[in-house]
Amino acid sequence: MRTVRLSAVVVIAALSGAATLAQGARAGVMVFEGARIIDGNGGPPITNGTLVVQDGRLVAVGARGAVQVPAGATRVDVSGKTIMPAMINAHVHMGYEGYTTWGARNHTPENLLDHLQREAFYGVGTANDGGSAPVPLSLQFQQDQAARNFPPAAQYWFNAGIVPPNGGPDSILIKGTRPLHANYEVIRAPEGRAAVQDVVAKNITHLKIWLGDRGGSYPAMPWQVYDAIIEEAHKNKVRVHAHATSIRDQKDAMRAGADVLVHMVQNAPIDDELAGLLREKKPYWTTVIGLGDRTEVCEDSGFVTDTLPPPVVGSGVSSMYFDGMKSVKVLPFPGTLSTRISPPRSRAISRLIESPSPVPPYSEAIVASVCLNSVKRLAIFSGGMPIPVSATR
Repeated sequence: MRTVRLSAVVVIAALSGAATLAQGARAGVMVFEGARIIDGNGGPPITNGTLVVQDGRLVAVGARGAVQVPAGATRVDVSGKTIMPAMINAHVHMGYEGYTTWGARNHTPENLLDHLQREAFYGVGTANDGGSAPVPLSLQFQQDQAARNFPPAAQYWFNAGIVPPNGGPDSILIKGTRPLHANYEVIRAPEGRAAVQDVVAKNITHLKIWLGDRGGSYPAMPWQVYDAIIEEAHKNKVRVHAHATSIRDQKDAMRAGADVLVHMVQNAPIDDELAGLLREKKPYWTTVIGLGDRTEVCEDSGFVTDTLPPPVVGSGVSSMYFDGMKSVKVLPFPGTLSTRISPPRSRAISRLIESPSPVPPYSEAIVASVCLNSVKRLAIFSGGMPIPVSATR
């Protein structure tokens, strides 16, 4: 007998999606048998496993024949499938994409729910909007989701965004965020502190700042301002996500005390100084699983198009986009799955899971990076918090 820890939401690859599983599991006792089970703890997978769900919670997992199955349980044969902890999409921008239109007018609770259901389809249990969410709508949506006023979907989380005037989100995203006044705009350090205090008053526990000037095309947030924001946030136990894509910006974010680095360093080798800061500070360094925009439509892949509205799939739009992932490697820092050229998106997840590799399978790297480290070490998102499960192997 050994105890393992799994996320409270389970992903079953190639089945009907996490939301359907969670809904069915609440009906009583369900037993999933025959799957390959990856528990996210770094050990070898269980090749022929049994997983027991009772009243919507995992109660046992282990090798087939070694787990006691309750009498009267509903048995589901999942041979040939893989069960793993639900992923946490720590950086996504939701609500603006309508797949045939894009913009602030699309950001409604109905469209946000649609995006979260698509996240669940791909095995995401919690999705975090990285600083582009309008705060009043987001708070109300979280309340409604907690009250189960919506159908099953990935749990919604968001960061309040704090930016310099005319800065922050990129040139496309800002066309949605500015009309909705989605971000706090600050010029001086006292304004930054006041923005944090308002975030705290609203019981928001994560915020995002943007470092750098996007190659001279954007106003940069002065160091005095982001230092004050981070200091005020930590005083109030609020975690800070920092958009930083250059070597200089990532070093500045680390020295200032940012908890989460958003994005990888783009198109530049990591130098020894940054590597040393990462080892010392041990931030959570998030990949981009998918931003929820049209770059998700990759080469008519069924992995993506299965969730798209028919007008989009049949329009030829998908042929316009190419999967930007060039090479993937696991870096020697906790919580890190990095790409050298551009971040992995939805199709990239499919490739990682399916592709052979000379290193430990990429699917397990995804679990270790996106699920285990983010919740075990930083406990960032409540929807992904693991629960203890007694099991035998």
